[in-house]
Amino acid sequence: MALNGDFYQRSTGNGTARTSDLHVGVTKESGTECLNILQMTLIWSMVWSIRPLFAHIRVRQVQKKNGNQAEQALGRSRGGFTTKIHITVDGLGNPLRLILTAGQRQDIIKAEELVTGFAFEHVIADRGYASQEYYDWLVSEEIKPVIPPHQASKKERDYDKWLYRERHLVECFINKIKHYRRVFSRFDKLASRFLGFLQFVSSLIWLR
Repeated sequence: MALNGDFYQRSTGNGTARTSDLHVGVTKESGTECLNILQMTLIWSMVWSIRPLFAHIRVRQVQKKNGNQAEQALGRSRGGFTTKIHITVDGLGNPLRLILTAGQRQDIIKAEELVTGFAFEHVIADRGYASQEYYDWLVSEEIKPVIPPHQASKKERDYDKWLYRERHLVECFINKIKHYRRVFSRFDKLASRFLGFLQFVSSLIWLR
């Protein structure tokens, strides 16, 4: 097999010259003498080769699901399609922990998580945290709960009413973060992004 552009030398063997291989006007001859067909005959040949091809195969990307509404802290409550922010503040009203849930979820479901890992002498909370189970858990952790009993509760519970007035620190913090439009009207689709901005605002409040 010849490469493209190679030339075969003139034939010196015995054989028959066919007009199909020669230029126009050459006749067919045979014999035992050396045949001088052409000085040089140009032969074009095709060379086939198999090479491994390495290339990136494009795969159709599947859109990643970000979870349902509950996983993104979205839900319908009396106020509409909302997100509930669970907040823990210190004695000066500075934020310590923020947790997001759907708007229709109860406050008590994140009660233990809000205070776990902190050293408190008192825990001041509203009637949404008046569960007896949560009250007993605080006592077992050697934390004095300052939580008024639920209005529908048949069992009276004593609490420090003067100390309970300090609960306004949580409301003051909520009032501060509502000055940011991105907080009081959530525009973020993902809960992680909304929580990230809340933490950024909390840092600004700490730096005041």
